[in-house]
Amino acid sequence: QASLETATTTLSQLDQRLGTFAADFPQLTGDLARPPLPEWRADLEAATGALASGNPPAARALADAVHQHANAALRALEDYRQAKPTLDALGRRLDEAARHPQAAATSTPRDAARAALAETRQAFDHGDSTYAARLAVTHRQITAAEAALTAAARAAQWRRNLRLAGAGTGGFGLLALGVILNRRRRGSRREALALVEAWTQALDEKT
Repeated sequence: QASLETATTTLSQLDQRLGTFAADFPQLTGDLARPPLPEWRADLEAATGALASGNPPAARALADAVHQHANAALRALEDYRQAKPTLDALGRRLDEAARHPQAAATSTPRDAARAALAETRQAFDHGDSTYAARLAVTHRQITAAEAALTAAARAAQWRRNLRLAGAGTGGFGLLALGVILNRRRRGSRREALALVEAWTQALDEKT
């Protein structure tokens, strides 16, 4: 009985919240604005029938499932309201990355991040609940694009240092690269490889 009452209350709250949500976002046609309320109400009726027929475990299982679905839908509505500032912030980060001095050298990860952001916005604007998973992927890709910019900037600085130091610094550069390549972290190895490429290019330019 308690499970039924809890599920009924949660479903009623969702119904009311959906009315407000539809008024605030009338353009949405995705599943966020249209959860399967009739199906969940039918499950509640089945739970009531199971309880009346002397099957409390079945009634509890059905009611608990409805409560979980309705509660998840309530959280999704609230998350949607808070997602737009996050999307806008990610867009600004990409715009800033595009203005970076090393932007041309790191266009591939940035283009992938921009494509992911566009897909996330499309799902968000439609009211499709898949926007949330896409948002997490987009965040990771933008972070990776920013990391590529940082590595490219360090590689460029390395080349400048080699040019300024002259040919006599070649031995020191090799020693430093040997130390860097011994780092165990994968990220450090990727950065070290970028530095090796920069060092080689700088030597080629000097000869």
